[in-house]
Amino acid sequence: MDLNKHHRNKYDTFIISLYASGKEYLLPEKFRYLVPYSTASSWRNLIMDAYMGHESRSIQYESLQLYEILEEHKNLKRTVKLLFKVWLTIASFLKPILKKSDNEIFITQLQKLSNVLPRKMVLRLTGISASSFYYRVHKLKIKCSLSPVSLCLKRHPLQLAVKEVNTMKALFSDIRFTCWPIASIAHYARRNELLYASLSTLYKYSALLGFKRRFPKPDEKTKGIVSTAPNQFLHVDTTFYTLQEGIKSAITLVSDNFSRKILGWSISEKHGAENVKAALDMAIQTIQLYHPKHVVVTLVADGGSENHALSIEELIASTPLPGITKVIALKDIAFSNSPIEAINKIMKRYIRHKLPQTFNELLACIIRSIEDYNIYRPHYAINGLTPMEAYTQKIPDMEFSEQIRQAKAIRLEQNRKSTCQKC
Repeated sequence: MDLNKHHRNKYDTFIISLYASGKEYLLPEKFRYLVPYSTASSWRNLIMDAYMGHESRSIQYESLQLYEILEEHKNLKRTVKLLFKVWLTIASFLKPILKKSDNEIFITQLQKLSNVLPRKMVLRLTGISASSFYYRVHKLKIKCSLSPVSLCLKRHPLQLAVKEVNTMKALFSDIRFTCWPIASIAHYARRNELLYASLSTLYKYSALLGFKRRFPKPDEKTKGIVSTAPNQFLHVDTTFYTLQEGIKSAITLVSDNFSRKILGWSISEKHGAENVKAALDMAIQTIQLYHPKHVVVTLVADGGSENHALSIEELIASTPLPGITKVIALKDIAFSNSPIEAINKIMKRYIRHKLPQTFNELLACIIRSIEDYNIYRPHYAINGLTPMEAYTQKIPDMEFSEQIRQAKAIRLEQNRKSTCQKC
């Protein structure tokens, strides 16, 4: 009796179930070719749920799905091997870049890759340590588009609130304050109830927002003349500005050492004693206007001949009140004339901003600049007062500790209430 002949037309029930579930393509093509068309058609029309114990077929589902995926991606293994070979070739060039990358797309793709491969393997392939990976993930989680420093407002509530940052941007962008340092803007904001924040905070945020206001300072700092009241020491100096066609204009300023106020000034297309005399005469009139009872003044000048001409000596001698004693910096006294030189630099800053081309334009620029400097611009060296306030001793209330405390409390409340998509 031929057993093979007896069983040749019988098929395993697993084969029948594949046809019934429409998955016969998982079988080898040669085997499917041997199954008669009528038999295969009858299997496809079978309802397997009618058979007793059909529930147990679910045990096979997971294996079938994996096998199905493998069949659909026959070349996957070969592709993965090729990718590994390519990666091993270029890894030495890419790993240093990947280690420094904080790109959100890069971190997101690493997380996706960790869903199909062990995380240790993914990090090893990219050359990133586990601590670095988790730090970058945490950094992206707390990154906030509302904050100028990209920190979550809820996690870091002490940072400036959005409204305060917008106020700061408006102040830094205001054309009126182009020639003002950050310290002057900070005092102006407090005095006008616009923003209450420390000077260090404004320096920090100005850098973050791209507003650079720090002007170069001299490397060597020496202690100069110390005055305790207006008109004790005056300073006179002349600076120059070249107009179009090479015309050099002389700008002479006379300032008060205590208040930093410009008391007198003169501008001329010629450099000489007459320019100094005009500026000094205006300074004397200013002293007589605001301090008519002031008795004596020491005038500090450099060794330039224009400061020691006969006309200057005659003006000093003919002025009974205040009595003026003229000294030469670094000769009669050990101190330099740096206070007025510093004011010259500030005036040059204003001029370079306006860039006047004619003498009349320069004259108008000087008038506006001195007015802004004397009356409106708070000065860091005199604790946020304007030179005019320090000179006239009309000092407003400059105590803002309570306002700063209240602003801090409001900032905390606003930042904790702020939300963004990631929160």
